[in-house]
Order: sequence, then C-alpha cells, then structure tokens
Amino acid sequence: MHVKRLSLSVALAIVLFSFAPAVIAQVFEFEITDVNMSMIVTAALLDGESLIPGDEIGLFTEDGVCAGAGIIPEGFPDDPLGLAAWGAEQGQNNGFPANRPIEFRYWDSENEQVIEDVASEFQVGEAVFVGNGFAVLTLSGERGGGEQVPGIAASTDAIDFGDVRIGEDAEMAFSVTNEGNADLVLDAMVIAGDGAEFFSVNFPDEEVILSPNGEAEFTVTFSPEEEGAQAATLTISSNDPDNDGDLEISLNGSGEPALPPTGEYSHEILNYGNIRLGENRAMVLTVTNVGDETLTIDQVVIDDEAFSSDFEADVDIPSGEASQITVTFTPDAEEVFGANMTIHSNDPTNDGDFVVRLNGRGVNRDNPPIIAIEEEDAEYFFGYSVVGEEMTWRFPIMNEGADDLFVTAIESDNQVFSTDFNQEVRIRAGDRWFISVTFAPEDVDFYEGSLTISSNDEDNPEITVALGGVSGADRGTHFQWYIIAENHSLLVQEATLDGEALVEGDEVGIFKDDGLLVGGGVVDDQGRVGLTAFGDDPESEIVDGLLVEDNFNYLVWSADQGLEAWAVPEYIQGAEVYQANGFTVLTLAAVSEDPPPEIFVNRSRRYFGQVRFEGDEVAEWTFMLGNRGLGELVVASIESDLNEFTTDFEGEVSLGQNDQMEVTVTFNPTEEREYTGRLSINSNDPSNGVIFIDVYGDGVVEPRNPDIDLADNYYMGVHPVGEAYNWDFELISSGGANLVITNVTIEGDDAFDLDWDGNEIIIAPGEARILNLSFLPAAAQAYNTVVTLETNVVDRENLDFPIQGWGSESDSHFLTLNTGIAHNIIVAEAIIVTLQDMEMPLFDGDEIAAFTSQGVCAGQIVVDVEE
Repeated sequence: MHVKRLSLSVALAIVLFSFAPAVIAQVFEFEITDVNMSMIVTAALLDGESLIPGDEIGLFTEDGVCAGAGIIPEGFPDDPLGLAAWGAEQGQNNGFPANRPIEFRYWDSENEQVIEDVASEFQVGEAVFVGNGFAVLTLSGERGGGEQVPGIAASTDAIDFGDVRIGEDAEMAFSVTNEGNADLVLDAMVIAGDGAEFFSVNFPDEEVILSPNGEAEFTVTFSPEEEGAQAATLTISSNDPDNDGDLEISLNGSGEPALPPTGEYSHEILNYGNIRLGENRAMVLTVTNVGDETLTIDQVVIDDEAFSSDFEADVDIPSGEASQITVTFTPDAEEVFGANMTIHSNDPTNDGDFVVRLNGRGVNRDNPPIIAIEEEDAEYFFGYSVVGEEMTWRFPIMNEGADDLFVTAIESDNQVFSTDFNQEVRIRAGDRWFISVTFAPEDVDFYEGSLTISSNDEDNPEITVALGGVSGADRGTHFQWYIIAENHSLLVQEATLDGEALVEGDEVGIFKDDGLLVGGGVVDDQGRVGLTAFGDDPESEIVDGLLVEDNFNYLVWSADQGLEAWAVPEYIQGAEVYQANGFTVLTLAAVSEDPPPEIFVNRSRRYFGQVRFEGDEVAEWTFMLGNRGLGELVVASIESDLNEFTTDFEGEVSLGQNDQMEVTVTFNPTEEREYTGRLSINSNDPSNGVIFIDVYGDGVVEPRNPDIDLADNYYMGVHPVGEAYNWDFELISSGGANLVITNVTIEGDDAFDLDWDGNEIIIAPGEARILNLSFLPAAAQAYNTVVTLETNVVDRENLDFPIQGWGSESDSHFLTLNTGIAHNIIVAEAIIVTLQDMEMPLFDGDEIAAFTSQGVCAGQIVVDVEE
C-alpha cells in the first residue's frame, strides 16, 4: 500500500510540472517511429555544471543507434527538458527494442565535443524502454570519464576517374570527417606510386584541424599526359592514434589519346525534289568538328555541274565548332539528276573523304502540281475522348508535282472535326505542309466524318480523309479507350520501370503501330496487370481497333511519377500479335526517356510588298517561334536560301515548355525583280526537325499600284427551292502590286453565304483567289444581296458586288426565268452520242436547255416526241 501511495503522490507532482518540449536536435539524428516513451530531464550536469542552451542530450540503444534527442532550452534547469525515446519498428534497427537499456550522451556545443560518459538517475520509471511509458530523471556526465581521441574517416577508399583525354583534366571530390571526441589534425596528403605524377590534391600548405564531427572536402585532379592506365595512392597523415594516423585512398585513371580531327556531317543525302527549269534551290550542309585537333576542309568536289557549292578556299574548324557548306541545285534539263559531293579534309577516317549524295529532278515549268497524302493518312481514328475535351492529329499534305500547289479549301462534313486551315496555302514542289485536325465531341456518341481537301491539282482537285472518334464519360483512369466486343486478353506477370516494379494503381496502355490506344489495364496489389486489347468493329466504316496479326505496343504509366515510358515485352505464352479471343502471358520492362519538344511558328509565309532596291529602304516582319512540347526545344539555326532575306537569329537557343521567342526577318532587295525565298528552321523536334516559312517580296524602282478585276454583278440563275447552289467568286489581281483584301462583308437576303474565314487575303499580280458563294433559296422568289470588298486599290477601297438569284418550285430539270425578252430556237433533231460513239434519241420527258457563256440557264424545253 505504501508503494501505491508513493506512486500516486509522485504522479500528482508530475502533472504540475512545467517543462520545455524538446527542440529537434542538430547533431544527434534519429528516426521518428510509431511508438515512444516520454521523459522529463530535471537536471543535466557536465563536470558538475549544468548544460547550457545549445547543448544536446541524445538517447542511444546499447547498439549505438540514436533513438531520440533534444536541445537544452533557455531557462533550463528551472524549466525541465522533455524528451521522447522512440521504439524500434518491426524488423528494423531504428529505435529501442522493448525493455532494453537506454543510454545517454551529451553534445558540448562550446567545445564541439561528444560526451559518452553520462550517468542517469531515475526518480520515476527505470532506464529501460517501455512503449507509451513515462520517466523522470537527472543526468550527470564527465569529460574526463573516457579517453579523448580523434578519429579520421574518409567518404571513400577509392577514386576511379575512368578514361580521360590526354591533355585534359578530370576532378573528383572526397571528404574527411572527424568521428572522434578530440580535435583531428590533418598534417599532410601525399600521393605516391607509379602514376603519382598525373594526380594532385588541393591540400593547403598548412595543417587542417577538424573538431569532433567536423568535415572538410578536398579535390583530386587527374591530368594524364600519356596513354594507358595510371594508379597511385593518396595517404592522409593525421594525429589519429590508429594506424599511425595514416589513411589511404587508392587512385586510378586511364589516359586516352586525343581524338584526331573528326568531322560530323548533318546529312549523308541532300534531296532537292522537283525544281523547275530556270530556278534553283540551295540546301545547307553543316560540318562539326567533334575531334580535339583542328579540322581543315581543303577540297569539295561535285561530279555533276547541275550542283554547285559555295566552297572557295580552305576552311579551318576548331574543336567543338562547326561550319556550313551551301549546295545549290540548278537543273538544265527535264530529267533526274544524281551526283556525289566529296568533301576532303584532314580527318583520317576514309583517307579524309566524306561523300554526300545529291539528288534532284529538273521539271518543265508547265508541269502541274500533284497533291498527295501518306497512304496511312487516308483515314484516322482518334480513339476515345472524354466529352467536352479535345484531341488533335497532324498530317502532311505534299506536292509531288513540279508547279506550286495551292490548297484552296479544307472542309469537314461533321462539325466535331475541325482544322486550323484559315487561308490558301502554297506548297512548293517536293515540299509538305502540316494540317492539324481537332476532334471536339460534346455528346456521348460514335462519330464518323471526312475532310475534303481542294487544290489546283487539275487531275485530282479534291481528296478526302476519313475521320472517326468516340466520346464518353471520364472513367477516372490515365488510359481510356474504345470498348468493342471482340478482344484479346493479356496477363502481365511483372512490369518494371527503370528496374523498379510498377505498383498498385500504375497503368499499362496498348497501342497500335499507328499510335491508336486500343486497350490496357491497371496494376493490382500483386504487381500484375490484366490487359484487354480490343479489335476493329466490323460495323463501322473506319478502322477503330486492332486487326488480326497487328502488333501490340505497350506504354506504362507511373502514377506517383506522372511518367510514361514505352516497354519491351518478353512473351511467355500465347500469341505475340492480335488474335480474336486470344490469350497471352508476358512480362514488361520499360525505361524512361526525356519527353520530346514540339516546335511551332505562328505564320508559314509572308509577303513583304514592294521595296525600293536603291537606297536604304528595307521591309521587316516579326514572327513568333515557340515550344509546345514537354521536352526542351533546341533551335540550332534559321537559314535563308536568299541573301535578300535575313534574320536576327544569332545562334543556338533553348526553349522550355510553352516558351516563345521573336524572330525578325528583313527583306533588302538588290535589284528590280520578284523574290521568292524560304527560311529553314532547324531544331531537335523529332517530328519536325526542319520547318519552313515562305517569304516573298518585290524589288522595285518605284512602287506600283494594285488593282482588281471582277464583273460588276452576277446573276446566279434559277434553282430549286431547298437545294444549295455553289458559285466560285473569283478575285483577280490585275495591277502591278499585290492585291490585299482586308475585309469581306455580305448584306442582303439570308439565302446567300460566303466562305471567307476572316483572314486577310493577299493575291500576287496576275494571280487569282476563289471564294465560294452559296445560294439556298427557301421559296419561289427573287433573292438579292451585295458583297462588299475592302481592298488596298487606290480609289476603289470599298467595292460593292450585287448578286441575284431565284428560287423555283418547278419539277423541270433545267430552270429558267421568263424575262419577257426571248430569242426563238427550233431544234430540228437532237441525239445523244455515248462514250462508245453510239447515237441515242431523246425520249418524252427529256429536256434541252440553252446556257450563256457564264453558265446561266436562259431557256429550256421538255421533249414531246409526237410534237
């Protein structure tokens, strides 16, 4: 009973304590675990005197693991110090085991010394760890209670530099720490051994003193002067009594011979495409010296006179620098040209010769343009999109003909598919232009549609691209795909990313070779993934899934890292390609890569207008260049194929995600003529390593005036009610300078509509631009409207163009308007001659009509054989 009363009275006294909580220790480091024991230190003496603010008390296991600590606060010991002793977690040596002794150490902040001889006296509790226990104690320590000795330690016992180029230096750092309880004095560092002359260390001229727990960093330099492996030993002398105070670090490195001059060439082949006779095209070859010695190019030889270079004399390229050679193709015949350009230098590879293949074709100026798209771009399925979100696809339109291709319109027959086409685009022979298509569904549905691309290719004026996509609700996963009945099951037994196993919640997506996401799955708590790959839906007109024998491509996604990476499969069982109702067992190993950049420019062409070539007159234009990809974009160069067009781009520029830069282009003509040039922007964009901006301008003595040619009005004729009629509204630039139309408005009856996209229209002299005017009558009556053009034509800044059309409810095929003025025609005989030269008569109900040269139906009759 006495013991119980004593415990109760002590407990009541403890409740009345006011103590300072422990501040996180700065010297003694420990791990906070899930169980602890509370302690109150009412006194702590060192050599009979109280510890002072800034000193520390550490709690240690019998194995020397620090499992709690605190800093002496202001007001101690009047305000006791509260400490927590942290228990070990299961299977870990990170705290106190249950019922094991608690040892104490001091940190003497004034002398920067650890005191291990510390005794404890418990007033409440015992000196053993009890989870959720409580203790009150005092401490007493002595400096002289143990031997005060320094202890030297280094961060490594070996430094290996690997291969280092002869004549270059390599550096590696290491640190020395005093683990003792007395000052450590570093007397010297000496390097000895066969290769000692090639190593050095930055040890100062005077000794280095480290207090207990102190640390100093040093640097070893390897400077090989001869080829081969070199080894030495760095010995650190100190006052540490162990091993006579010496600590050794082995040093190794190998001298690698300097690289001879070595040329690295930007191209092995230069393809010029189709070039019209009388014109030329220049391309740039960049030569970089990746060797250590100066690279000298002393000769450039081309074995066909249709190709020429600007090389004139020896070119010296220092190590790490580059030079450019401009090669121009000027065909003199309508044929295919091929040549070898041999570049000779002091690069010892291949006796100094590097051969670049040159290809091009000369074509007649009258050869037409030929529009083309890649075979795989004839249709595109976007896959699964969340309602309200957008997906974008880019594909190129190419000109495989000789003359310039003009893409005049790109129309979608389904509003969920749209493009960034906004004005006529010119594509040179052999070039390509990229168009972006956006899928923006607003409802849950399966969508199909097509794009119609119109151009001046007379043999193929319209080409179509089939489109498809499906939309639905957000399923809450990273990968989301179109679910179809037919599928192939896959079991991934193990999936890793950079050698680490994927964890629960990570995902794997399955893609076709063309990039379509066709299935996937989520990693379970055992690290496995059940995948479903979906096949093509035979009921849709577009391919929307896997076809039999299609490849599987695997993309893993780490939820924690927010990182995607392509994985390499190792198949264990089953088919390695898609099979309907198939089953496959495999493992996946993925390696992360840096995300790619994506370059963009805000304009793809620019007309500079008329500029006087005599004097200081120039024209300037600024465009925006940026990076909308995740990776860093490196713009290496911006090159112009004409000296009259220059830029203020000074050298390589790096742009992060969403970064932009302005580039100013200057047009400075040197003679009276038309200039058509091109800027080539070279970057590390893996999809568009080179993009082009076409630039135009006129060098003139005196600026000329623009003009426009069009009819005063247009009669669209008579058309059935409810049926649309389209007419080409042709704008011809008939003056001596570019015609610029800044605005187009249409006012009048709603039956008329014009396809102007709101962008400025620029038409070169002698050329034309066509706008589509549509007429959709709603009733049998006359319709009138006025199209107004705002132009740069002097005294004709606002041009009004009246237009009229009629609606008719007649059942006749040919519809006319009875104006009251007529010219009678008697048809004595009418026959139809077929393509097989067969003659066929007309029958009752057939019709004959008369048309004006503008295509207006001005009269008709229904055939009645008896009459």
